[in-house]
This record gives sequence, C-alpha cells and structure tokens, in this order.
Amino acid sequence: MRLRNINLRLTLRKLEASLKAKEQLAEGLHMVDFEQLKIENGSLVEKIEERGAELHKLKQKKTAAVEVLSHVKEKLHFTKQQASNASKTLAQVW
Repeated sequence: MRLRNINLRLTLRKLEASLKAKEQLAEGLHMVDFEQLKIENGSLVEKIEERGAELHKLKQKKTAAVEVLSHVKEKLHFTKQQASNASKTLAQVW
C-alpha cells in the first residue's frame, strides 16, 4: 500500500507539472495572439481612418459639384430670361 501510495503521489506530481507547463505555454500563446490581434487592430484602424479621409474628400467634391450645378442652372435661367426679353424686343421692332 505504501509503495502504491508513493507511486500515485509521484504520478500526481508529474501530471501537475505537465499541466503547469501546458498552462504556461498556453499563456505565452495568449500573449502572442493578443499582440497579433493588437497589430491587426492597429492596421484596421489606419484603414478606417484612410477611408474616412477619402469619404471626406468625396463629400467636399460633391458639395463643390452641387454648387457649380446650381450656379449653372441660375445662369441658364437668367440667360433664358434675357433671350426672352430680346425676342420680345425684336418682335416689337418688327
């Protein structure tokens, strides 16, 4: 019984040591995974910021295009009125 008890204790110690080693290895891997995720997160944040800047530029271009279009429409309306007035004046002269 004593030999069996000693044998079981030794087996228990070996298994505990093995489990502890695996846990340390797993913790190390978790740190590596964490660092990798941190790096990936940083690169994704940079991409998001770049896309945000592109979006801002596109919004500015859209605003400028709308302003130009509005100006051209106003000028067209004004030119049509001038042409209409000129036509009326020409009709009166004839």
